[in-house]
Amino acid sequence: GGTDGLFTHILRKIIDNVRGEINKRQWIIFVGDIDPEWVENLNSVLDNNKLLTLPNAERLRIPPY
Repeated sequence: GGTDGLFTHILRKIIDNVRGEINKRQWIIFVGDIDPEWVENLNSVLDNNKLLTLPNAERLRIPPY
C-alpha cells in the first residue's frame, strides 16, 4: 500500500517474492527498543495464524518459510 511503514513494506516484498526467494527462510531483524503496544500487533504473526492485520483491516498471510 501507499501508506505502508517499513516493516509492512518489507513484508509485502517477501510475500510478493520480489527477489525470487520464496522457498528460502527470510528474517526481519528489529534493532533497538520496540513499543510494547506495537509488539502486541505482532502476536498473530508469531502464533499459528501467521497473519498480520493492518490498521485498515487488511490481512497479510506470512509465507511458511
